[in-house]
Amino acid sequence: MATTITAAGDIVVGTGSGTYDNLPIGTTAQVLTADTTVSPYKVKWATPAGGSTFAGVSVYDSTNQAISNGVTTALTFNAEYFDTNGYHSTSTNTSRLTVPTGKAGYYLITAQGTFAKNATGGRSIVFYKNGAYLRYSADIAGSSSFYVGNEMTVVYNLAEADYIELFCYQNSGGSLNFDKTEGGGQFHFSMEYLGA
Repeated sequence: MATTITAAGDIVVGTGSGTYDNLPIGTTAQVLTADTTVSPYKVKWATPAGGSTFAGVSVYDSTNQAISNGVTTALTFNAEYFDTNGYHSTSTNTSRLTVPTGKAGYYLITAQGTFAKNATGGRSIVFYKNGAYLRYSADIAGSSSFYVGNEMTVVYNLAEADYIELFCYQNSGGSLNFDKTEGGGQFHFSMEYLGA
């Protein structure tokens, strides 16, 4: 058996019926893999399949957005914290986070932001999928002393080309700003790919 091994790293592999042979070492980072199509060894050296890598997007805007009284309004975004796969455009359909080709699956979708001070009425944020209502946050009462924060997190299964938008609603009796600037009120609107 010792004469079968001809180089460092070689291994002895059974070939059946009491026989064996030398299987030369693979290359760096390869792993020994069972493969019944390989004759006579039934094993081979192979490069492991790559694991899934992070994909997602997080957006904001350089200005706050005025939300009209009693109108559910889509927020638009002209800047990105990050965008790994072209989920968002800062020039076209800027309200949308769109699932790119090859990234269908489950997503963690999150949003958080604040409304300006005003004691009247309530405030909420709403997720839309492909232009239709998907999920809304609890309605939070306004305040004359504090900025009112809203936040929401969901996990949802999305197909390629599906898009998510963030809408706001308030009924203070007049227009009210929603803070979506970088760092302001800890704002974020993001989608993180979890896997198929």
